[in-house]
Amino acid sequence: MSGTKIFVLQMKQIRKILLIAAAALAVLLIVFFLFGGRSEPARPTMPQPPAPHQQPAPRGMGAQIGATTARYVPGTYYSEIVLSNSTILVSVEVNESSITSVSISEPYEAQEVFYPLMQPTMENIARQIVQTQSLDVQTSSDTPYTQEILISAIRNALEAARVR
Repeated sequence: MSGTKIFVLQMKQIRKILLIAAAALAVLLIVFFLFGGRSEPARPTMPQPPAPHQQPAPRGMGAQIGATTARYVPGTYYSEIVLSNSTILVSVEVNESSITSVSISEPYEAQEVFYPLMQPTMENIARQIVQTQSLDVQTSSDTPYTQEILISAIRNALEAARVR
């Protein structure tokens, strides 16, 4: 009978060890799934341009566009700016003969946090472009790179809007 008591005592210890091992394994799996297993962070979704005839032109295109030489197909045209893992959508609205508005289409919270100069710079550039109907805007020495990126995106959208 003393052999049976030793066996019952050993079985309790084995159960405790198995229970502790199972709990440790569960914790490791939870930590792995929470902090590992992803190769890249999730990207925020951006609105898609509404119509196929209003897609942005390929990058790198764009002679200077002025009100005297340009005629446009009326509508709203989009151009993307890709910075790190985020995409900023620039929209340019035109009628047959002029640029009516330029803006960042549906800015999102992360953009305002990571690129705080983007929106105020766009407002300044947009005001000048709509007034002069030209991409020859007065640039500021405070944000030269931001202005260059925005003007390039606007140029791409205007190239897509031009009558061919």
